[in-house]
Amino acid sequence: MSDLTAVILSGGASRRMGTDKASLVLDGVTLLERTAAAVRAAGATRIVVVGDPPAAGPAGGSAPTASVTSALAGAAFLREDPPRSGPVAAMEAALGAVDTSWMLLVPCDLARPAGACRALVDVALGPGRDGAVAVDATGHRQHLTALLDVAALRATARPGITRVRERLAPLDLVEVPEPADSPGLWDDMDTPEDMARVRARRGAAVTDDRDNEVPGLRDWMAAVVTELGLPEDVIVPSPLLDTARDVADAVVRPGAPMSTYLIGVALGLQLAGAGGDTDEDTAQDTAQRVRELAARVQDLASRYDAGPAGAR
Repeated sequence: MSDLTAVILSGGASRRMGTDKASLVLDGVTLLERTAAAVRAAGATRIVVVGDPPAAGPAGGSAPTASVTSALAGAAFLREDPPRSGPVAAMEAALGAVDTSWMLLVPCDLARPAGACRALVDVALGPGRDGAVAVDATGHRQHLTALLDVAALRATARPGITRVRERLAPLDLVEVPEPADSPGLWDDMDTPEDMARVRARRGAAVTDDRDNEVPGLRDWMAAVVTELGLPEDVIVPSPLLDTARDVADAVVRPGAPMSTYLIGVALGLQLAGAGGDTDEDTAQDTAQRVRELAARVQDLASRYDAGPAGAR
């Protein structure tokens, strides 16, 4: 889908989490950055975030600052009026900034954003259908995770609506149930316990400490970096180790080193496509690119069908 804007909802109060969810870290990146990478991978050509930028901008302003990483580069940040007045107000505010035919609506706290976004975008929509909406394992629609026809959404606007299910009720949406072979695809993370479960399921530490290296590994990597004439700041082992583990466990063991090698190739092509000017890419930017690529490969490994059909 080439005519797609992603709208990420990240301006809620996060009362049950106890802190701003968008800035929490998973897989080495914030939930907002992780979601932005997922919608880009699903084909979104533009991102609108209803919420505050990751770092404070000019007083009273809403433009992203230099600290916004590559996943959020070019994203538009705005707030509903008044702020935190609910998801319907957030959706309406974002709708005013959308100039594409389709809108991918997602919260910033999806446990598996890459798979969830791809599942919605890949739905075959028949004539007259206004989009698709996620349906969880209990049979309930998750209205904040949906693919929506922008013209139909605008045409059904009504005053006084405060619930998302009522706002989307006039639309003819294809229901996308949770796949039997991919439980938890539509899960979000509302509480610290939810996030701990997701971390545990992904094999990550319950804390944000990414020190999962084996003894001697960093010394060896430093020696390789020196041998190849690379800058020391290219070493970002944690996401690559996690990726190698997931591929080895879920797909095939020899695929682990090849997958990390291909991440390196993809990183090189990204940098070349950006003009090859490494001065424009800080060490933080490079690490961010590696984490985004690694997260995509990890998600692929989690849903890969090793049979003749290939990836699900």
